[in-house]
Amino acid sequence: MFKKKIFYGWYIVAASLILIIVDGLLLYSFGVFLPFLNKEFEVSRAIGSSIFSLRSLVLAFSLTLGGRLVDRYDPRVVVFSGGVIVSVGVFLSGLAKDIWHLYISYGLLVGLGDGVLYITCVALVSRWFVKKRTLVIGIITTGIPLSGLITNPLSAWLISSFGVRKALFILAGIILVSTLSALVLRASPEDKNLKPYGLDNEKNNPLHNTTTEEKDWKAMEAIATPTFWLMYSMYFFGFMTFLIVVIHLFNFAIDLGIPPIVASGAPAAIGLGSIFGRVTLSALLTEIVEPKRVLF
Repeated sequence: MFKKKIFYGWYIVAASLILIIVDGLLLYSFGVFLPFLNKEFEVSRAIGSSIFSLRSLVLAFSLTLGGRLVDRYDPRVVVFSGGVIVSVGVFLSGLAKDIWHLYISYGLLVGLGDGVLYITCVALVSRWFVKKRTLVIGIITTGIPLSGLITNPLSAWLISSFGVRKALFILAGIILVSTLSALVLRASPEDKNLKPYGLDNEKNNPLHNTTTEEKDWKAMEAIATPTFWLMYSMYFFGFMTFLIVVIHLFNFAIDLGIPPIVASGAPAAIGLGSIFGRVTLSALLTEIVEPKRVLF
């Protein structure tokens, strides 16, 4: 008896999960590195954290750029190139001799490359799944909090064991190797002569109304709706608060005299709670409850 072949979309899910873990590594590790970078370059906490602010500003533009590039070109090339840029940026950060070097290596390069590691994976996975779409998106986006569980204690241990510069070199290598998973990505099921997972089942579903199919929104059409700005505001204020906590919580714990390895546990705990929320609320609950009610 022949074994049932695994749908290729699940390989896309696995690769996307790895890439989003890398994205989470960049998010969570900076807060751990911050007090050591401040000490290394003899700068204030405000100056040190402004490097991450520049990275976030560049990321805001690179996310849009990354989405356009993936729509036009092979996602393997786009995402892998972004990962290489990030790896180079982190590596050069370990070679920095002055604080302005970090603005270029981490603020610009990492921010630029990071733009293709998250949103492009979500977009690609959405193309491969009709049925269980919210579930697979929930699975891959757990890469961010999962990375928080791993990255914080790992970064603290690397810095304590090898110093801040060698720790950056090691993270650059981890990022580069992990980025190889981008070679699994494909733009759409048609590239493998396949259909999106669950498409036939949806068409055969008597509750499926072919006259009210989901609209394929263009960017300017979406921007013109109140719903877009409501969601934009929610994300803006939500992430602003979240990033302040993630970037400064470890530093605050160090100021209280807590050992680095132990202090890394607090940001990691945020990741644990986020995993539960993403899988339970975003992935599983939306399969049985209207998404608007879950969001409320």
